[in-house]
Amino acid sequence: MIYRNILLLPMIVLLFTQLACKDEWLDKKPNKSLVVPKRVEDFQALLDNVEYMNQNHTGALSEIGTDNLILPLAAWQTRLPEERNAYIWGPTETFYEGTQNAEWFYGYERIQRVNIVIDGLKDINENTAGWQNAMGSALFFRAFDLYNLAQLFCKPWLNSDNASLGLVLRQSSNINEAVKRSTLAETYGMIINDLEEAITLLPDLPEIKTRPSKAAVYALLARIYLSMEDYEQSLLYADSSLNIFNEVLDFNGLNLSGNNPVSRLNSEVILHCRLVNYGALQFNRMLVDTNLYSMYEDNDLRKLAYFRTVSGGFAFKGSFDGSGINFCGFTTGELLLIKAECAARLEDSQQALISLKVLLDKRYLTGTSPSLTELETEGLLLKILNERRKELCFRGLRWADLRRLNRDSHFAKIITRYLGADTYDLLPNDIRYILPIDDNEILLTSIQQNIR
Repeated sequence: MIYRNILLLPMIVLLFTQLACKDEWLDKKPNKSLVVPKRVEDFQALLDNVEYMNQNHTGALSEIGTDNLILPLAAWQTRLPEERNAYIWGPTETFYEGTQNAEWFYGYERIQRVNIVIDGLKDINENTAGWQNAMGSALFFRAFDLYNLAQLFCKPWLNSDNASLGLVLRQSSNINEAVKRSTLAETYGMIINDLEEAITLLPDLPEIKTRPSKAAVYALLARIYLSMEDYEQSLLYADSSLNIFNEVLDFNGLNLSGNNPVSRLNSEVILHCRLVNYGALQFNRMLVDTNLYSMYEDNDLRKLAYFRTVSGGFAFKGSFDGSGINFCGFTTGELLLIKAECAARLEDSQQALISLKVLLDKRYLTGTSPSLTELETEGLLLKILNERRKELCFRGLRWADLRRLNRDSHFAKIITRYLGADTYDLLPNDIRYILPIDDNEILLTSIQQNIR
């Protein structure tokens, strides 16, 4: 439930802060059970504490529903109800089978914890770099969670349909506020307002890559406006981020035979975070979709960096986390692809070609990256979209891409599942591209369920 554990938060704050940083403010208090953060440093420590913030962000359940993976029948049968139904886009009535939806619960738990930080920082209201960094970070994290939740539980953005149901919006830690769903326009309005304020507070680059920065805010805004199909704004923010940070990791320097060739916090990462670690996305259960795997040429180094051969097909090694857990942060590679796509859609083919080439020169064996100069406008856009799928697979982005690309008949796609004797189809623009909210949440808060 959204706020089931809120009354325990003061003790949780205390416990996690003590474990994470052992600040002296804890050591000086005789009764630690009554202590709450009072200083900017304390609130920053909470935001830095991965356990307290549970920085496994939403989007993984939708990834299970994409065309990137295949779940063998035996693996599918052993998974949680929400994983099984995400894979076959199951009906609302039985989607969770009475269980709690982790994506909704943990997303709102993080938002509530961030709101505690925001309210505490407002009480302090210092005009210092430390206060600005903590407040900007909190606003970023709230916007990031709201955006990710909107890709799961709301319709795709359409200017002509901004009165559709949005999310439950909480702007304070007061648990007595009424719980209701906003409009989609209000949801995106709050997300963008939080980020615009964060821009004024955060440094260009962070001290550590798990902290937000101006570069990360610009990157998130570029991602958001791309999903809204506002290509001018998306291009503007992609450029803004790249003007601050534009390092591209050269895959020619990686040990491609290793289990996890792309290390965590590598030189290309702008902000590091992970997806919820569902069992269905673990390499020993899922297989990579054969159509996706066949898109990689032999001299495309991502073919070895991302995948390995296993019984029955190919497994995903993981990318940009140095482990098998799926990365969902921000990289220069994503921004170059956003810039290339937006430029192509705005009929600036030269800029699109330049951005795409910068990336591919670092992803292909030296001297073998594909020639792009002869591509016609439509062919260039298709090439960019294919490279986007190849570069950003299993990062929690494909679902949002399918939702927006399905509006264009040139790129619309039917996804088909085969499980034993059963076949399941997801059609373009299907209402099942919106996930249901779990029954327990509906019963507790009486918010409106998604019609699907």
